[in-house]
Amino acid sequence: MCGRLFGDRFFSCLLDEDHLYEGIRYVELNPWRAKMESEIGEYQWSSSLERLNKRTKFFLSKLPEYLNISNWLEYLQEPIEGDVSVISQTWDAIRNFTIGGTPLGKESFINHIKSKVGALFREKYRELSFS
Repeated sequence: MCGRLFGDRFFSCLLDEDHLYEGIRYVELNPWRAKMESEIGEYQWSSSLERLNKRTKFFLSKLPEYLNISNWLEYLQEPIEGDVSVISQTWDAIRNFTIGGTPLGKESFINHIKSKVGALFREKYRELSFS
């Protein structure tokens, strides 16, 4: 069975800090990429409305300090104005690893996760760098 009540398993994966930074941006830009909004931060069901101070209806948890995003709009616009190929590669990896449930990050991160959970993950990961 599949549908609203009996849907597929949700997709997720563990991300190291660099990929978490990109993963948040990936999710926040989904409505814009899907052309559900003409400008970033207009979609009513997105947390970016609060992060951009366009709405204060809902409380959002603070982001970890290491993310240090002082200007949310600039943060969201980075991939649009930056090297699209690097961002595209990173977002493709986030998409693929999320579907597979495989941790995504540097080899040291993957090894740390393996040591903590004692599981052998599919050797599908690779270290990605943000050049």
